[in-house]
Amino acid sequence: INVTPWVQRLFFVHTYFVYIYVFYMFVLAFYKGYALEYPRYRLWLEMLMLTVIPALQHIRFYFGHWGCEYGLVWDLCLFCIFGSLTMLLL
Repeated sequence: INVTPWVQRLFFVHTYFVYIYVFYMFVLAFYKGYALEYPRYRLWLEMLMLTVIPALQHIRFYFGHWGCEYGLVWDLCLFCIFGSLTMLLL
């Protein structure tokens, strides 16, 4: 039994807006790469890290959904781990 039904709606809204957020991060990273002097590898490293964010978000929401739905410890632990990895990249 899902004891937190509002979390499911919050997950949906967040997954909807995460793509808009990543798009603006791409725009900012491209602009920053042209406006500031950085080593060439750093721009590509930032772009690679930005492209990993949506995949981490999907994995995080997957485990968060099943963790809230059934309350399994492993799902909640993986949700916390992937949430920490996502915050580390941001």
